[in-house]
Amino acid sequence: MEADFVVVGAGPAGSVVAAALAAPGRTVVLIEEGERREHAYARVPAAALVAPVRRSGTHTIVSESDPTAAGRQLRWATPRGLCAGRSLDSLVYASGFARDYDEWAALGAAGWSFADVAPVFARLEGAGAEPAPGADIPAALVLGTADNALARAFVAACAAHGMPTRGAADRADLPGAWPARLTLDHGRRESPADRWLRPRLRDRQLSLLAHTRVLALQMDGRRCIGVFARRNGQDLQVRARAEVILAAGVFGSPKLLMVSGIGPPGLLESVGVLPRHALAGVGANLSDHVGIRIAARTTLAGLCRRDRFPPLALAHYLRWRATGRGKFAVPAVVACAWAAAAGSTEPDLALDLTPAALLPGGGAAMLAAAPGLTITVHGRRPRSRGRLRPSGAGVDDSLKVEHLMLSDPGEIRMLSDGIGLARRLLATPPLAGLVGAESDPGSERAGDADLAAVIRERARPLGHAAGTCRMGRADDPDAVVDARLRVHGVEGLRIIDASVMPRVPSGSPGAAAIMVAARAAEFIREEK
Repeated sequence: MEADFVVVGAGPAGSVVAAALAAPGRTVVLIEEGERREHAYARVPAAALVAPVRRSGTHTIVSESDPTAAGRQLRWATPRGLCAGRSLDSLVYASGFARDYDEWAALGAAGWSFADVAPVFARLEGAGAEPAPGADIPAALVLGTADNALARAFVAACAAHGMPTRGAADRADLPGAWPARLTLDHGRRESPADRWLRPRLRDRQLSLLAHTRVLALQMDGRRCIGVFARRNGQDLQVRARAEVILAAGVFGSPKLLMVSGIGPPGLLESVGVLPRHALAGVGANLSDHVGIRIAARTTLAGLCRRDRFPPLALAHYLRWRATGRGKFAVPAVVACAWAAAAGSTEPDLALDLTPAALLPGGGAAMLAAAPGLTITVHGRRPRSRGRLRPSGAGVDDSLKVEHLMLSDPGEIRMLSDGIGLARRLLATPPLAGLVGAESDPGSERAGDADLAAVIRERARPLGHAAGTCRMGRADDPDAVVDARLRVHGVEGLRIIDASVMPRVPSGSPGAAAIMVAARAAEFIREEK
């Protein structure tokens, strides 16, 4: 099989770039390990809280024991299928702010300052005059908010603490609280695959290979000419006349590079991979927001553990399908706030409100037995870093994830401040009138040492990982791609997902990943 462009991964970035590049006279093959069809909960707003993970095609990556996190193994979900991650996440669209992207430019990603990327965000959000991200596809995502009593009370409590009420689209890097901005279209989840890719799948220029696992890149000297893959037990080659584009994610893209001989030579040789091209930064610079949850009971009816099990779950689902209402119509995050930690003049703390009480354990959403709410606190600009290492020479060998999640002393202090702020908000009207006792971690755990222990025992990565193939100059030994997302020293190979981000943005990197892919499509059209 052969095409002009071979795109690996049909997540948000892969969906956007494949749809944008497919055009008369230009062919695209999009390769996805998961299924083409949607799982049953794909459009349910509450999917992040109620979807059975085993049925969603989600795999889990488990880290090595982290000594900074009480020796725990950390977990990241890696969904399979067309934009499966966006079908199971919290729906929040948060593009980040000027400082995030100006920092990218300062770290060597020339042309990625906020002034450079703001027009792309504007088009994606329906505020620009030009279509995005390519011709013959819808101009923008559909963005909205959820009308929720807890969200209104949370925003009012934040205002009582001096945080102004803001619009969700406000890009000012200032303290404030707002109803969450969500990718909802008439009360139904919408992903980039829904918005841009699925309408193009009938086009002759675009072919989707689902249930297909890419085994390695096919190299001809220093040029990538295609991929080796396996589909339904059969090995195949997919050749790229112009480029191979990796959109396999923060874990998948560096892994494919390493098993193909691109990465730190000593590390590759240690697992039996013949080095083809030395790039020390492949797999390094792993970053993620680190969150800690504070849960409390509420007097309002809401999702709880029994709502996940049939036949009640089926009843909720059918009610949502018929009316757009009910417990399954409420998304996993309904309001957000930014605040300054103690001694800081910047809003370096983020708080997200979930209209259900979540139990600790493994990072997955585990509903408590009684209705409640959860405030998830995290630092907006994490400083701790980790790295990925292959455990063997093949793509089927697991990744070793070495992440010192809480190695920077400021992480503990910031999360401790966030717990204190969340508790004050829970005690502030009108939120106080809807909230009962704190159920997790429990108000008795309040001293500095106790809070530090709680954080090391329970904090978790929020699934906002970035940075493992970061952008930078050619003379930067840790940079993997240049400012146009081309792999340094390798022709015909580009990476377009969150792995190229030098730092994780303040919001969720999902919006930034869509922007990166839209810019990648622009670069490719200019060059080809």
